[in-house]
Amino acid sequence: MLADVLNVSEVWLLTGQGPMRAGRGDLVLRRERSVEPIEPGDEFVPIRKVKIKPNAGVTGYAIEVPEEDGRPVFYRADWIREKRYNPEKLVAMVVSGRSMEPSLYDGDLIVINLDDTEPREGEVYVLNLEGEIVVKRLRRERGQWIATSDNPDKRRYPDKPIDSEHAKIIGRVVYKQSEVI
Repeated sequence: MLADVLNVSEVWLLTGQGPMRAGRGDLVLRRERSVEPIEPGDEFVPIRKVKIKPNAGVTGYAIEVPEEDGRPVFYRADWIREKRYNPEKLVAMVVSGRSMEPSLYDGDLIVINLDDTEPREGEVYVLNLEGEIVVKRLRRERGQWIATSDNPDKRRYPDKPIDSEHAKIIGRVVYKQSEVI
C-alpha cells in the first residue's frame, strides 16, 4: 500500500534495487491484489477493549464491552510475559477528558492491569472516585493518598484525598498509546 501511495516500485521500496518509479502495469497489479489480514497467532495476545462504569456507591464497578468498537487490541506476547502480566486481567480503554494532560490526552488508549490495585507513589491508576471512573496519579501526602491530575490547572482539576470509603482502585495503567506527539 505504501508503494501505491508513493507511486514507487515495491521492489525498490523494499530493497533499493531496480527502477524507483513503478510502471503502469505494476501499479494496476498492486491495486487489484487483495490484502490478507494477518492473524495474531502465538506472538500477540488480545486485550479486551472496554468501558468501565461505576456501580451504585464507590465499592464496585462494571466492565462492559462496547458494541460499536468492542474488537480487542493486540499486544506482543513477549511483552506480557516479560512484565509478568496475566492477560486475563488486562483491559484497554479510551481516555476521556483533559485532566491528565500532558501525560494522557482525550482519545488515548490505555491498558489497565486489574491485578495491580496496591497504591504506589507516582503511578497512574483508574479509580472509582466518589462514583465516577477517573484516571489519576497517586501521591502520598502526610500519610494520606491523594488523587492528582497531571493537568496544571488545579482550579479545574483539583487534587482529591482518597480513602477506602470514597475511592476504589480498579487497576494500574501499564501502557498508553497516543496519537499526540
